[in-house]
Amino acid sequence: MVQLAPLPQDRVSGSPLDSFSLAQGSVSVFAHATDLDPEIWRAAFGESHKDFEYYRLIEETMIGQFDYRYLVLFDSRQSPIALQPLILVDQDLSVSARSTITRAVNAIRSFWPRFLRKRILLAGCLVGDGRLGVIAPNDPKQANAMLAETLLVYARSEKISLVALKDFPAELRDDLKPVVADGYTRLAGFPSLVLDLNFASFDEYMQTRLSKVTRKGLRRKLRKTEQVSPPITLEVLNDCSAVIDEIYPLYLRVAERSPVEFEIFTREYFLEAGRRMPDRYRYFIWRQAGKAVAFSFCTIWKDSIYDNDIGFDYEVAHELNLYYVSFRDLIEWALAHRLKYYHSAPFNYDPKLHLRLQLVYVDLYVRHASKIINALIKRVAPFFAPAKSDPVLRQHLEEGEPPITKRVFRWLASPWLQIAINAFIVTASEIFLKLGASQTAHLAQRWAWTGVSGLASAWTWLGIVFVILSLLSWLYVLRHVPLSIAFPLSNVVHVLVPLSCWIFLGELISTRRWCGIALVLIGLFIVAKPFAHIEEKL
Repeated sequence: MVQLAPLPQDRVSGSPLDSFSLAQGSVSVFAHATDLDPEIWRAAFGESHKDFEYYRLIEETMIGQFDYRYLVLFDSRQSPIALQPLILVDQDLSVSARSTITRAVNAIRSFWPRFLRKRILLAGCLVGDGRLGVIAPNDPKQANAMLAETLLVYARSEKISLVALKDFPAELRDDLKPVVADGYTRLAGFPSLVLDLNFASFDEYMQTRLSKVTRKGLRRKLRKTEQVSPPITLEVLNDCSAVIDEIYPLYLRVAERSPVEFEIFTREYFLEAGRRMPDRYRYFIWRQAGKAVAFSFCTIWKDSIYDNDIGFDYEVAHELNLYYVSFRDLIEWALAHRLKYYHSAPFNYDPKLHLRLQLVYVDLYVRHASKIINALIKRVAPFFAPAKSDPVLRQHLEEGEPPITKRVFRWLASPWLQIAINAFIVTASEIFLKLGASQTAHLAQRWAWTGVSGLASAWTWLGIVFVILSLLSWLYVLRHVPLSIAFPLSNVVHVLVPLSCWIFLGELISTRRWCGIALVLIGLFIVAKPFAHIEEKL
């Protein structure tokens, strides 16, 4: 970080919108990035690709969706110690909640339209991880303590009740302890992902990093795409002026499918990024027969490539495996330019984790201006933690090794294991029902032909319980596995039931029956082969 000599407040070039006194200094609020002295920007964010030029780009091209502010914290000597960009937004607080919570919220909104919609003051960056730009050699903890106090003071002046620090890297948790001590609740945000490029080629990456199943599936997909005609071609630009009308609709198709609605970048954002910083941004465009079918907007900074935004023509994206083609081409381009890290934006976690990208955890810190409501938020907010809305993320966000009960539950929750468990439950139910029927066969009742007499046996009732359990297990399986796969696999009961009758009931199995069981096993093996393609989830 660049060290800045004590800089008097009058070096700030623009007039502040507002100023406040704090317990350990003061703060000034500015409307535009250009209102601040370049030295402050350079000292606070000079080592980041999200610097003055980046924030000015966002402010000048993302007009209408958000309001922007910039806080400068000063110590008691009126020397700047930190810079914090702010975002003021009218936000749906349930946007990242689980589907069950979202449905309940939508029902309430039918008669209370503003329920869980609030104007929020966000400290951080519009996209990706944010942070307080602390000017060396100032103490980050002291600066964060001042920031926590400042946000509430400024929020009250703007009649905003909810304040948040957006997507601060988890590595800064120690520095942010003063924020938590001031009443903020820490929640898990949507993490980005990273892949270290410590390999010589994409083939070496596949061979050394990927599982056998994932590697086989990825090679099959890439080989299939390489055989299409006309072939897929790639062009790399640092100015998108000539192609913006082709690539922007592709971006919108992906952005509008996002599970979380927050920002939609404008055409001007993509245009101006390349014009203003051509050395920093690259536009990767994949074409077939001259038509743009995929697009990736990337940042090149130091030893890293940041895959910021993507776009696909969904009419051909799946058939041409464009996601994996673009991933391979970006990795190969990065290797050719001797970059060391590939960074991917949040979401679409399942394939990225199978590709062995690592999660880069971020935190969201929230606080309400009212102490009473804030006490309630501390209890309620965890249910709305962004990361918990993604089922894949929930498996990766445990801090430390989860308790044995959770590990067992995750193991039992596998739909493929549930198919096997369901088969055993069905088999057990049949054995129990048979025992119950045999035990009550001697009962001569008028309605014995209906089987009602079997209810006199405890074995029958146990069989009924197992029938109900098998139904619940089967419904769980059908939530996760295609019926065309699950149903044939469930026919393993045609093997288990005869074997159980032979073992537990002493029933004989003829040679012809043994041959039939063998044929069923062969059929199950054939049907189960698609399991690998589904399990790899590529």
